Amino acid sequence: MSQTTDGSDVVLKEGQCIKKSGNRGLLGKYNWQKRWFVLIQRDKTVTLYYYEKRGARVPKGEIQLSNKYVTREPEGIEKERRNCFEVGPFAEDGTTRTYYICCETEDDKHEWMEVLDAAIEGTTAKKALLRKQTASFKAKKRKDRESKNSLIAKENEARRDMYLSADWRKQQWANLLALAIGKNWKKADTKDGVTVSRMSFSDLPLAVIKVEGLINARSKHVYSFLQTAIQPGGKLDFPFRGMEDILDEFTSPPRGSVMDCYKEIKILPNTKPRGVTLLQAAVPLQLTQGESCGILIMSVNHPDSHKRQQDAVTCNVGLSGCIIKPKRSLQTNPAPTHNPPPGDQESSASEDDEDDLMSPGRRVRGSEVTHLTLLGQINLQGSLQTMLKGAYKSGLLVHGMRSFFQNLTEHINSYVKIVDV
Repeated sequence: MSQTTDGSDVVLKEGQCIKKSGNRGLLGKYNWQKRWFVLIQRDKTVTLYYYEKRGARVPKGEIQLSNKYVTREPEGIEKERRNCFEVGPFAEDGTTRTYYICCETEDDKHEWMEVLDAAIEGTTAKKALLRKQTASFKAKKRKDRESKNSLIAKENEARRDMYLSADWRKQQWANLLALAIGKNWKKADTKDGVTVSRMSFSDLPLAVIKVEGLINARSKHVYSFLQTAIQPGGKLDFPFRGMEDILDEFTSPPRGSVMDCYKEIKILPNTKPRGVTLLQAAVPLQLTQGESCGILIMSVNHPDSHKRQQDAVTCNVGLSGCIIKPKRSLQTNPAPTHNPPPGDQESSASEDDEDDLMSPGRRVRGSEVTHLTLLGQINLQGSLQTMLKGAYKSGLLVHGMRSFFQNLTEHINSYVKIVDV
């Protein structure tokens, strides 16, 4: 840790990098210039200075870092430069400049990004320096992970037709249920009966997020609503807008389809369109003996996918979906005052047909409500993935997902008033 004489400044990191100029040169091109960068924390303020050379007294410029900044991989022509990253606004605002910086080595690039991220997040100088010390280790983990992901992609390519098997789709549903009740969830935030939680962003290439809560409706109605809502023109069809092609359809349950989706997202500058090939399957209660139902969504490989999307960045949707589970509410219906006819006692105790759970006068422990879980695993690649993680850490995504769940509840309640008569 390097400090000034009065102890007020902490140098978190310094070194030589190449920076893209903010103005075009005589030939209309941007210049790339060597600069000496110094990241300094002064109390709660963090500033990235850059000088013409090491030892220069007056900086050529500075970046006052705040939580509106984020580091990320470049997606424009800067992506072609070796060991390049960018520091810019979390979302394009038209006023905040994006800086493009190239390092000598990939490890140095990742170290700069780690320390800058720590500073932007408001981490103390001590913790920021600790992240700097572990950056090389994390860079190695990242390389190992990329190598592992490449191997997994090759294996998936070799097994791309497995999803045609109904048994394979049933197994994916079982895997989704196991993931939802697993112990790796952290950063849980509960408010107004809705819990939003995630898995570690640093250890996984995917952002893995879960939203769950109770809905005062029967499972069959929630399931019916979701099936209708994700169809074209439905209230929840927005994830599938831009769908170009239905590549395959399944006739055996869980029934569904494989589709190509293509999105042009213009939140950030130089952002390329995203393409994804999705499997979507509906899992009814009959397949799970009444324990759960819902919608299964995940990326798959298909020989005809992305033929018209050569310019798209292929994003990956891991095992995701909507999980619907019947629950008993705490309210009980009054038991009938008359005695049941002989021979009917056993049938009354054993019958549990969901169509009769809310019938007045039935001897049940309570009417049915639904525990709904929305679970998503996604890697949007590049800048958008960094933005997604930043949105969660800033609280914007947590608030948005809770509001979405509450709006979904209102839509379901309106639907139930129509169908449950």
